[in-house]
Formats: sequence, structure tokens, C-alpha cells
Amino acid sequence: MADTKNCSPVPDSSPPNAFHPEFLKALQAREDSPLAAIEAETGGPWQVIELPAEGSNDPEAERWIVLRAWEKPGEVEACGTFRYREHALLWAAALEVAARRGTLNIGLERDEDGHIVDQWTVEQGPRTIGHLKLWDEPLTAALDVLEALLRCPDALARVLDAGGPYIAELLGRRLMAS
Repeated sequence: MADTKNCSPVPDSSPPNAFHPEFLKALQAREDSPLAAIEAETGGPWQVIELPAEGSNDPEAERWIVLRAWEKPGEVEACGTFRYREHALLWAAALEVAARRGTLNIGLERDEDGHIVDQWTVEQGPRTIGHLKLWDEPLTAALDVLEALLRCPDALARVLDAGGPYIAELLGRRLMAS
């Protein structure tokens, strides 16, 4: 059974599938790896939809929802409901980025140049790509998120959209200068 509180689609709103229902049922019975489950749950694609603030005189009533691309408002519970569009866009981007496991490893290991920054790829395994003089867990998490944003262009576009016209103008100026 689908769990709409945790953003799983209900069967009636799922997109068509080329696989036979019995095969899909057998797959669901198997235990997923935690990483595969997280990516499947948060990977999207997501949409941000404005809802009319019906029955409310509050101009700041919650009006923006985040749903999977194939879901429709009212048919399933939204994965997120926000008062402001910017926060809904950021939530959709966060869901997409969370589905991408980071490729960077910044550990406590040091050499003469500082803390070693490794990047892991399937093709090459780990390779050293840099060094940091500073090691701070929130900084390493931020670097991981930013690197994931580059691998998820739709999420990056949502973040820039959430930033509004000033961010778009600044980005345009920087791109023209480079």
C-alpha cells in the first residue's frame, strides 16, 4: 500500500508502467538497499503548483504545494505545502539533491597540503581532487550539496528561480563576464 505521508504515490495516480503488475509486486516484496530507497523516494521529478487560498481571508495562507510530476492536487497528499513559492521551489530542489549521493569525500585524513578531498566515480574509484586547510563538518556537507546541485540541473534551476530576479540578473552579469 502506498504511503502518501512519506511522498509515495498512490497506485491510482502512478504513471503507466511497461512491467507486468506481478513482476512489480515481486520487486516490492524484495528489500531495497537504503540508498536505492532514498533515491527512489526523493528523486522526483517534482512539480510546484500554486493553489488558490479558498475559504481564507489570510493573504499569506499556504498556497504552494510540491507533488511528483504525474500527481494532481487533491488526489494525493502533497509532499510539501508552503506559504511562499520560493520555499516550495527550494523543497523540490532539496528532494532532488538528496536523491543524489555525494561523490566527494572530505575526511580527517591529511597530508602536507591539508585535508584530502577525494572524488569517487564508478569508472575510476576514489581520486584526490584537492586539499583543504580547514575541516568543518557543515562546510563539507555544504560542498557535497553544491556538487550535487551541479549534477541535478533541474534542482539548480529551482534554486535560481527561488532567488528571484536579482539572482537571475547577477547570474547573467557573471556569465557575460566569464
